[in-house]
Amino acid sequence: MSVQLLKAALSFVRGRFTKQEVVEVRQYAGEFNSAEMDQLSYTCPAVLLTVLGWQPKPAGGRITGKGTMEARLAAFVATKSLKSRDDRMDAAMTLAARLSAELQLWTPEDAALPIYLGSIEEGGSRCENLFSRAIDAKGQALWLVSWTQCFRPKPNVPLGELYELQTVEIDDMTRQGVVPTKGVVPTPLAVREQVDFSAL
Repeated sequence: MSVQLLKAALSFVRGRFTKQEVVEVRQYAGEFNSAEMDQLSYTCPAVLLTVLGWQPKPAGGRITGKGTMEARLAAFVATKSLKSRDDRMDAAMTLAARLSAELQLWTPEDAALPIYLGSIEEGGSRCENLFSRAIDAKGQALWLVSWTQCFRPKPNVPLGELYELQTVEIDDMTRQGVVPTKGVVPTPLAVREQVDFSAL
């Protein structure tokens, strides 16, 4: 179910900024920092969104009922400038502030989804400067916009729609054997399969 929330957030953020304002809006696997920058190809300005986790929703709030969860989401705002540290920090801070304001106004459309989506919880979003020397050395600035948002399944929706299986990847880890010479007893063949299930 949290995947539908993330996809909805991606769609919303992409729709609030032009390609000139934010070149890339994409999901990321988790926390983003200087070490991750070398592992990902992206064009700045960029907004990388992820779900950091969820837990049962405390009582109260706009969305209540059985199965209601409170998710923690994060948007990592990256900007780049070769001119100066101040320029890239100002650009990242401005973009983070606007994203935070846009999120406050978001009323999710969930009619086509198998879940109900709530607006951002009271208290709004939090913005944080993730400056480090390693990030600065790459000519970038990084800010974090984080918030909580609730979701719950709609009544009588089959679990298959809530947790739709999209792909199955199988890595064959069988060791290729060599035909032994006469008189040598072969080692029994060991077969291992690694199966990864990816959901929408």
